[in-house]
Amino acid sequence: MRLDAARCALETLAALRRHKNVAFVVKWNPRKEDPLAWRDRLFAEGRVTRPRPGKKVAVMTVCETHEVDGKKMRFMRAIRNS
Repeated sequence: MRLDAARCALETLAALRRHKNVAFVVKWNPRKEDPLAWRDRLFAEGRVTRPRPGKKVAVMTVCETHEVDGKKMRFMRAIRNS
């Protein structure tokens, strides 16, 4: 299942996670995040490639644990910045 950023609420992710035979990718909307801090972290901790002269791309995954209805759930976030 693939969803756009309008569906990135924790409640939606938790509902998808409860289904054992459902794989999902949801675009992240970092509305309460600092984009410059994420960029700095990506280029410091992520895998950086240079696909062509003048172009740098950083990729990393982050494992996050959130509590939903008293139950801890783990989610993986894949982040790419270029």
